[in-house]
Amino acid sequence: MLFTKSCSLIIISAIITVIAIYAILIIFGYLTINLWKKYMYNKEDDIENKEKGSTKSRIHSLDTFRGVIIVMMIFANFGCGDYEYLNHAKWNGLHIADLIFPSFVWIMGVCIPISLTSSFKKKLSNREMILNVLKRSTKLFLLGIFLGSGVDLSYLRIFGVLQRFGIAYFVVCLICIYIMDRTSPDIINEVEEVSSIKLYFSDILRVYMGWIIVIIITAIHTIIVFTVAAPGCPRGYLGPGGLHQNSSYENCIGGATGYIDGLILGNHRYQYPTIYRVYEAKPFDPEGVIGCLTTILQAYLGVQAGVTLLVYKKHSERLFRWLIWGIITGLVGGALCGFSKENGVIPVNKNLWSLSFVLITSCFDFTFLSLCYLLVDHKKKWSGKPFLFAGMNAILMYIGHEMTETHFPIRWYLHNEYSTDIRRTHFVALLSDTWGACFWLLISYYLYKIKYFLVI
Repeated sequence: MLFTKSCSLIIISAIITVIAIYAILIIFGYLTINLWKKYMYNKEDDIENKEKGSTKSRIHSLDTFRGVIIVMMIFANFGCGDYEYLNHAKWNGLHIADLIFPSFVWIMGVCIPISLTSSFKKKLSNREMILNVLKRSTKLFLLGIFLGSGVDLSYLRIFGVLQRFGIAYFVVCLICIYIMDRTSPDIINEVEEVSSIKLYFSDILRVYMGWIIVIIITAIHTIIVFTVAAPGCPRGYLGPGGLHQNSSYENCIGGATGYIDGLILGNHRYQYPTIYRVYEAKPFDPEGVIGCLTTILQAYLGVQAGVTLLVYKKHSERLFRWLIWGIITGLVGGALCGFSKENGVIPVNKNLWSLSFVLITSCFDFTFLSLCYLLVDHKKKWSGKPFLFAGMNAILMYIGHEMTETHFPIRWYLHNEYSTDIRRTHFVALLSDTWGACFWLLISYYLYKIKYFLVI
């Protein structure tokens, strides 16, 4: 008991020390920048004045949301300070790092109807819009292969994070192009004959046909997961295989998901999944083919939030609907997993991108966007900075941190004086990983200042 308390005190002291170090650096940097502005520039050159007019109608909370998530992703990919509860759950469960990828998918969905509405106003044909979407999806897919494939063609990883983005983006955009109501929301609100019920649910009614398609896709996923079984494996198995349950299902990693992905992808899967060291499981791709089906649901939940943003102009109307969606997704997702880690019909599992995982992480997304919107766009208590800068260049930050992960000064380690082992205590790891994330925040600020924004 005493040992546990002492370990907890050491961990807390390490975290506090790292926070104090960076707080001092941030304060020093802030004072230095302000002194520089005061003596070298006129007040008229202040960046806030430059923003007037061109970006005054921009929803800054969307960029802030995206920025927070990309910084969290960089911190998680760099190691989360080697804290287990911050890093990805090994199989079932939900840690902080597990919120990142689905949140990106969700916020991508939010931006889809906003982007398409602009295309509708330009009167682009369906063919032109589909071609634009296909180009962007292909770029994301190929970029993902480039970043995560390696050099061994026998084990070239075909699917990954950006690849799943590309697939979900293409399918959801395709659905929205064909089913989304293109009538201006302003026109609908001005028509007196429209019933109050239709006005109240007009955001859902604008995309309800898409919901039918997405629900069918989700149902297909559920049927596959609970009816397809690998040879020698039980139907509906959702475990990690390997040593799980005394090696009773050694070759059944991921159940139907792992089996079908294996048939389609073969050796072109992720060879060392997060569960490898725990369960000695065989290759399994957490961003494989079957999980794309529920990822489409995640993106479409984001679409619904984006349509709400387009249809309703009052802050209270937007916030109310987002919070209602958050409550609904949270309760349904919780019911599916039995409000527990291991129990329930469908446990929360990022590796399988389970239905409960999609709903519970979407609950977080609806709630977090509501918070960002309340603080940044409604009450204006926070400008969203510095995360605002990162959110405006999220794809560049993702590519950049992936390609420079092992390069100083972005990453650094200390070696033990008497061995070749890396000395990565929690203090050093947290200091290094936090610095890596902050470094890319500084890069995003510089890119914002020179007005450079990478668009795929």
